[in-house]
Amino acid sequence: MNNEESSIIEQASVLFSQGQYELAKALYEKAGRKYGEHLFKANVWLCNKRLAQLKNGESTVLVPAPNFTANIAHPSSSAEEQLAETQANLEKYYFEAQDLRNKLLDLQ
Repeated sequence: MNNEESSIIEQASVLFSQGQYELAKALYEKAGRKYGEHLFKANVWLCNKRLAQLKNGESTVLVPAPNFTANIAHPSSSAEEQLAETQANLEKYYFEAQDLRNKLLDLQ
């Protein structure tokens, strides 16, 4: 991945952290077309989720801006491995949230 392509992902991540979900979604979709939509499916889903929350008047949780310079300290990690790990973590947290939601509904 070259600097121009990685900057698309960095820009999308920063935009998401700033609450600019439409712009972030567009960049994640662009990255998905280049690298594979499966790598950014969760990112696009999160953008859609946040946009729906805003539309419904719900508050959203702002995430801190990522520190991209920290990745320089681990040059042996490939971008593909990092993206796969991020995707796995997002899916894990999504399923955990769904499980907790279902448990909460069961209590009601």
